[in-house]
Amino acid sequence: MLLAIDIGGTKITLSIANSEKIVIKMFQNVQLSGDEMTIPRQIDNLIALACEKIAISEQQITAVGISTCSPFVRMGDDKAIAAPNLCGGLGLQQRNIGNDWKKIPLQTHLRQRFPKVEMENDCVSAVAAERIFGTGKGLNDVIYITWSTGIGCGAYVNGNLIKGKNGNAPHFGPIYMVDRDSTSGNKGFEHLEALASGTAIARNFAQGSTKDAFEQYATNEHARNIIDNAVHHFVKGLISINYVLDTSRIILGGSVLLNNEKLLMPMIRQKFFDESFAAFSEGVEIVVTELGNYLGDLAALSLIMPQEWIAIWQQQKPWQQAPAATVVE
Repeated sequence: MLLAIDIGGTKITLSIANSEKIVIKMFQNVQLSGDEMTIPRQIDNLIALACEKIAISEQQITAVGISTCSPFVRMGDDKAIAAPNLCGGLGLQQRNIGNDWKKIPLQTHLRQRFPKVEMENDCVSAVAAERIFGTGKGLNDVIYITWSTGIGCGAYVNGNLIKGKNGNAPHFGPIYMVDRDSTSGNKGFEHLEALASGTAIARNFAQGSTKDAFEQYATNEHARNIIDNAVHHFVKGLISINYVLDTSRIILGGSVLLNNEKLLMPMIRQKFFDESFAAFSEGVEIVVTELGNYLGDLAALSLIMPQEWIAIWQQQKPWQQAPAATVVE
């Protein structure tokens, strides 16, 4: 049995799978008060509950895959989560989280009980899933980029999953795009997420949500200008990451992209090829993820799935029949 854990800024999703299917899936709102072991203890409780519901022992779990928001810091051979949307002690969050954590030692905690524990950034684990099960299948050079409330990236180069010394590469959202002096009069730089994420679109629109801005694209000049500007910066980011990684295929996902695919994809493709140096852009395919909402189910599993399972899953696509997630109060 394999255990998959997906950690976001608001909820934790846990799944257990065997060689043929996802057996159980449950989620719970992430707990952010207490000490830095709060989330590890919360996950312990979810594991115990899931095992009880499907009548297995914890000892039957042979590997754990964790797909999580990041960045990470090193703790010896392990990584600890140091994500500003979870760790209030970093002083980087945009809201009051209510804790003073600087790291969450989840991998080290779980290694005490399970023989194999792999933990990666959510986009790094997503590109692993895309390369095994999705539109990146079999490619040596492929990038997955999510355009959602944040912006993130995972990549294979020459068949190698890019991770970096702390597991933070390629950390796409915080790359600097423009000098802030030129846009707002403040010192410093504006990064890609601040200019193009769904959060940035809603903030700049100020007349409603990101969804509202897109719905008014054709009729509201203010909404149109904000979205066009976000696309401009997003594509600059795509061009830049391709200059660095020289990829064959860019797979796009995330709520901003998937909810507005018909509007955004023609704009993205045209600007990418019009504004790229041809030696880099020639032969690059820009596609939308085929895994869609199933990507979260597969990302953490892809980090730990045995080779002998993969062919079965590729043929049968059991994630499409995954059980509905049980909500844990």
